[in-house]
Amino acid sequence: MSLTKDLLDRIYTGYNYEIKSRKHRQVRVYVQKVGIYSAAEIVPLSKTYDTTKLQKEYSSLGYATKIRDFDSIEEAEDILFKEYFLDSPFYEVNKQRYDRFTKKITDQLPEGSRYEFVDIPYDFFIYENNGKVIDEGTSSGKGDLNLLSKINTYLIGKSMPVFIIIEAAAGFGKTCTAYELLRNFIQNNKDLLPFFTELSKNREARVFKYILLNEIDNHFPEGIKSEIVVKEIEKGKIPLIIDGFDELLSKDLTNSSSSFIEAGNMLSTIMEYLKQNAKIVITSRKTAIFDSESFNDWASKIQSSFIIARFTLNEPTIDDWIGSKKIKFFNKNEYDLKKLANPVLLNYIRNIEVEDLPELLKGKEKNLFYRYFSFLLNREIERQNLKFDMDEQLKIFRGLARFMIDLDFRSDTKDGIKEYFSVYCKEEILHCITSYPISERPSLDDMVETLSNHVFLDRKEQNSIGFINDFIFGVLLAQSLILDEIKLDLKNSQQKIGEGNCELAAEAYKVNSYSEGKKLWEVFNRNSFSFKHEFYFAIDCMFTNTINRSYKHLQFDGRTFRGIKFSGYMLSDVSFFNCNFHSCEFNVDCFEDTIFQNCCFYTCLTLDNKNWHSSIILEGCKSDNLIEKLMQAEDDGQDTVQLNDTSNVTFSDQEMLGLFFNPVSRALKNRSQRQILESLKDAEYKIIRKNIKELISKGYLFNKGDMYFISREGVDHYNSII
Repeated sequence: MSLTKDLLDRIYTGYNYEIKSRKHRQVRVYVQKVGIYSAAEIVPLSKTYDTTKLQKEYSSLGYATKIRDFDSIEEAEDILFKEYFLDSPFYEVNKQRYDRFTKKITDQLPEGSRYEFVDIPYDFFIYENNGKVIDEGTSSGKGDLNLLSKINTYLIGKSMPVFIIIEAAAGFGKTCTAYELLRNFIQNNKDLLPFFTELSKNREARVFKYILLNEIDNHFPEGIKSEIVVKEIEKGKIPLIIDGFDELLSKDLTNSSSSFIEAGNMLSTIMEYLKQNAKIVITSRKTAIFDSESFNDWASKIQSSFIIARFTLNEPTIDDWIGSKKIKFFNKNEYDLKKLANPVLLNYIRNIEVEDLPELLKGKEKNLFYRYFSFLLNREIERQNLKFDMDEQLKIFRGLARFMIDLDFRSDTKDGIKEYFSVYCKEEILHCITSYPISERPSLDDMVETLSNHVFLDRKEQNSIGFINDFIFGVLLAQSLILDEIKLDLKNSQQKIGEGNCELAAEAYKVNSYSEGKKLWEVFNRNSFSFKHEFYFAIDCMFTNTINRSYKHLQFDGRTFRGIKFSGYMLSDVSFFNCNFHSCEFNVDCFEDTIFQNCCFYTCLTLDNKNWHSSIILEGCKSDNLIEKLMQAEDDGQDTVQLNDTSNVTFSDQEMLGLFFNPVSRALKNRSQRQILESLKDAEYKIIRKNIKELISKGYLFNKGDMYFISREGVDHYNSII
C-alpha cells in the first residue's frame, strides 16, 4: 500500500508522536519528547523530495532527527513495530516472567529441585468456525506428538486467525503449558512478541474488555497506545495468551448459570481481535461453555473465517513423571498410585531421590498428601521464623479462602490481603507473638507482612496477591467443608460456594487418604445441592470407587477411571469418548444405550464374563484382553424402532447427515442435540439417539458435549449417496 499522509499520521500518532507540520505536501514531520530527549522523524512522501533543509531546521531546534525512506505503509508499520516492540526490553520482561514462574514452583519443592515441563497426554479437536472438522484425535503427548508441537502447528504455522482453547481439570498443567508457549516464542520466534496475561477475579470485578486494555497499557512500553497493540494482535505479530479465562466467570459453570452471559461478553471481546492473522490462546477449566450451542452459534455467526483448536489435557501419566523405579517402590509398599495422580504431588516426588522415599511413608499416616503439606508448612516455620504450627497455618488460610468465596474474588492487593490478616486473624496473631522471646517479638504489622509472603500465596497480575495454585485453594476449601466451617445449611449457600469451587475441592482432595476423601464425599451427598450429575458421578469414582446412584444422559471426554466398579446402579444414555479404564469392573446389565468411543481398557473385566448388550456401542476401542470384543449377537429386528407406537421407521444416513448442511448454500454446519431433535420433532427420542450413535460408530459424526460435527468421511459418504 502506497504512502499517504492519513495512514502515516494514524501509525505515528499511535506511537505517541505529534504531527509537527501539516503544510508540506511532499513530506511529513513527526516529533516525540520523552523526558529531556526530543526526536523528529522526517518522512518524505516523494522520492525526489530533498530533506536537507528540514533536517537542518529541526536539528538546530535540538531534535535528534532521522530520515525515513519508506517504500510502503506496510514497511513503515514493520519498522516501527520492530523498533518499539522487538528491540524494546519487553522480551527480557517476558523471560523474567517465565523465570519467576518456574522459581515459584521450585520454591515448593525440596532444595536443589529444578523445573522441567513434563509431556501431557491430550485430546484435540480442530475445526473451522463454520463447522468443518480439520483434525481430531488423542495423543500420548510423547516425542513428535508432544502437546507444544501440536499447538504450535496452529499457533505458528497458519496464516489465518486461530483461537486456541486449552482445557483441563484444576492442576493438570494449563498454566504450565501456557508458560511453555511463552518460552517457545522467546527462544524460537523472535519476530513475534507474545503478550501473556493471567486473569484472576479481584474485588473490583471489572469488565473483561477493560481488564485486557488495562493490562496492555501496563505491560507495553510507555507512550504506545493500546490501539497500536490491538492492531498488531490482529496482524498476528503479538500473539495473545490469556491464562485463566474461567477465573472471571461465576462460581457455577453449569449450562444454566450466568457464566454463559459472562463468557459471551468475554468471547465478544476476543471476537473483535480474531481478524487477519490473529493468534489467541486461552486456558480454562473444563466447562460446558465451549461444548454448548451458544458458543458454536457465536463462532458460526462471525463473518471472517478462523480456526478453533481445542486441546483437552488428560490426567498425568505417573510413569512419565516419576519413572519405573519409584513406581516399583510404591507398589512394593502397597501405596495406591491413584493417590499420586496430581501434578503438584508428582512434581514433589519427582524431585526426591529413590533412597529418600521410605522416609515419606514412615509413621501411621503413610500419606504423601500429609507429608507434602508438612514439608511446606514446617519449612515455612524455618524460612520465616514463624511460630504458627502446621494446624494453625492451615486454619488461618482456610479463613482467607472462605473470605474469598464469600466476596467472590480470587486475588486482592497486598494491602487488602494484609488488612484481612490484621482484622480477621488479629487474635491468633497476637497470641502467636507471645511465643517469641521478648527481645525478638515482632509487631502485629511485622506478622501480617510475614503472612502476606507465605508460600501458599503468590503475586498475580497488577501486583495483586492470591493463592499460588488451585490445588492449595481446593485443599483449604475441602477442609473447611469437612470441618463445617462453611455452613451449607444456610440459605443461598449453594450459590455462594458454587459448583466450580466444589470441583476444585474434590479434585484436590482425591489424593488425600480414603478416610479423608470419604468425609468430603459425605458432605456433598448429605446436602441437597442441585449440582449437575457429572459432578456426583465424578466424586463417586474419586472417593468410593463405585457409583452410588443411577445416572442418565452423561458424557465424558478424556477421563481416566482407575479401579472403579460399575455395578449396582444403571447407566443409561452415557457416552465415554477417549477415556482410559484401568482395572475396572463392568456389570453389563447396568449399562443401557451407552457409547464407548476410542477408549482404552487395561486389565478390565465384565462381571461373570458376560458379553456387552447390543445396545452398547464400542467403536475404535482397544484393550489388553479383548474385553471390547465381548458383544452379544444382534437381536432380530434390531434396526426397527417404534415411532408413536404406530409405525416402524429408521432414518437413512442421507436424512441424518443432511441436517449438517445448509439447505440453500450446502455449507457445513454443526448441530446441537436440541437442534437435531427440533428438526426431527415428530420422531421419538430413542429413534434419533439410535441413529446418531450408529453414525458415530461409523465415524461419520463427532460428538463434543452438546454439539455434533460431521467428519470428512461423513461428508464424502453423504455426497456419494445424494
